Amino acid sequence: MADEFAEEGLIGQTVEEVGGFEISDGMLQSRGETAGRNDAERHAMYFCLKEQSLLRGWEKLPTAIVDGRSGDTLFIEPGMYSKMRDMPWMLFEGSPFLDEAQEEFLDQMVEAGILEKRDEVQKLTGQQAYRLYPNRYLKAAHWAMTGRCNCRCRHCYMSAPNGQAGDYSHKECMDIVDQMERAGIMQVSLTGGEALVRGGASLRSRRG
Repeated sequence: MADEFAEEGLIGQTVEEVGGFEISDGMLQSRGETAGRNDAERHAMYFCLKEQSLLRGWEKLPTAIVDGRSGDTLFIEPGMYSKMRDMPWMLFEGSPFLDEAQEEFLDQMVEAGILEKRDEVQKLTGQQAYRLYPNRYLKAAHWAMTGRCNCRCRHCYMSAPNGQAGDYSHKECMDIVDQMERAGIMQVSLTGGEALVRGGASLRSRRG
């Protein structure tokens, strides 16, 4: 049959009707089968990352989704994560690549505001694209950025009014910010002393 189709110039065409069948990329399929599949794909709702959801990983914990606004982190089992990272076209309602438990999990992530449903596959932004940090997971940093304070509390272990713990230079502060960004730290609390008395403390806010 293939030879007959070749003689008629039918094989090699993208889609050609042959009686009750279609040849699509060299494969013979019934028109009903092809139309049914295309119709399902056309009406599928895809599970896509919301804008603030970032794909991240750390040593020992390489499969995480981070909320770029709050810094909250959710760790995902590797099988599902690989689909989200490398094969997002598999993630749609009724997909044969998802079992019932996986689709239910994706629905829960939609309810949690991590994913959203769209009528087409979403291309990840540069910020959302996967990034693996070369260190163990660090949820937050507590940074005493100055030893000075405008209060004179008797219980203060830093003797802050006298500034005995000293200050970081602006360059040193920016280096610390860079180190935290490279380590994937999303939450930072600033203290001292009193952080707001530090002169010239205009630190850039970075999230990666």
